[in-house]
Parts: sequence; structure tokens; C-alpha cells
Amino acid sequence: KAKNDMRHTAKTHWESFNSETAKEVLVSGDAAVGQIYDGFVAKARAERASLKYAFPTQGYVAWMDNVVLLKDAPNRDSAIAFMDFLLMPENIAAVSNYARYGSGLSGVGEYLDPELASLPESNPPATAGPAVFIEVCDEATQAVYDQIWTNVKK
Repeated sequence: KAKNDMRHTAKTHWESFNSETAKEVLVSGDAAVGQIYDGFVAKARAERASLKYAFPTQGYVAWMDNVVLLKDAPNRDSAIAFMDFLLMPENIAAVSNYARYGSGLSGVGEYLDPELASLPESNPPATAGPAVFIEVCDEATQAVYDQIWTNVKK
């Protein structure tokens, strides 16, 4: 209850609470601080050079994009061919260069835009807390998270 009340009070100071507009409100100056994907802020900085990226000392969420093949996909062979295409270093590097995200695949380095390796969002400082992946939780905990998220969106 106390956390929900704190969130409700804080929400009056939020410009937005979604990933779709985070870049725009930072570039426009409507927001002074935000949580934003690293690739989005790299693109935003091209529009507003004064934007800075920071890593919390408490730690931050690590993540990666994924591609999956549904078990009942109608064009299975085409989907596998596309996934194989994306796994070729030169192809995934093109995606990384466009999206401004790093890549976790081996052999990609020679195809990446050299600037990508020096982006601040790709290089956590020594003061950054640990990167952690969010783990799957049990159903009861998920129900609590769902309720919190529902309240945030109200």
C-alpha cells in the first residue's frame, strides 16, 4: 500500500510512462530525466547532443532482443532461413548499426560502425552497479507485478 501511494504521488510529476515516447520527451526537453533503451538514446543524442546516458550505481537490467519460431508457424522453412540470415555477422551488424545496439554474436566486430563501440550506453563505467537479467517468477509474484503495472497505467 505504501509503495502504491508513493507511486501515485510521484506519477503527477511524470511526463510519460511508456517506451514509445521516451525518446521524444527527452529530445524536446519536456522531460529532464528518463529510463530509455540504450539504442533509443543513441539516436536521441543525434537530435539533442546534450543528452547523457547514466548507469545506476544500484545496478541495471540487462536484456537482449530475441527471435523465436512458433511451433505452428505456417512458413517454417522461410522463418528458419530468415533466422539463419540474421545470424550471419554482416547481417546482424547491419541491424545493430541501424538500431544503435551492440551485438552479442561472435565475428560481428569487423562489420560494426566503429562509433558503436564507443557509445557511452555500450560501455558501463566502473561506478555502474551490476547488470542483471530479470528472472521468471512464480505465479503469485507475477500477480502482484501485474497489479502494480495495472495501477501504474491508471
